[in-house]
Amino acid sequence: MTITEFLEARIAEDEAAAGKLAGVAHSAKTQVYTGEEWVTTPISTERVLVECAAKRAIIELARKAVEAEKEWDDHEWQGTVESTEPLTGDTILYALAAVYASHPDYRREWAL
Repeated sequence: MTITEFLEARIAEDEAAAGKLAGVAHSAKTQVYTGEEWVTTPISTERVLVECAAKRAIIELARKAVEAEKEWDDHEWQGTVESTEPLTGDTILYALAAVYASHPDYRREWAL
């Protein structure tokens, strides 16, 4: 499973979970610990769905960034040096995947 496939699957799960909240989402709340205090925050189905769409957009931008960086590298270095550093788009995907680090399909090599 690629990191993109992993992320797409998690986003689909988030969307499905948001669908189950429809009709009750505006009254649903969760507690978040800020490190200093507990804060109650509303859970909005609409917000979850917008975040899912934003994550998909970020995945596409990361893909384009990888393509552009590879093209620039090929042009600039003409393939003479193989970098071991992840490409910018890949690090963006790693950051997105970090949210799901406790998922059994998450791979340790995706950790930043």
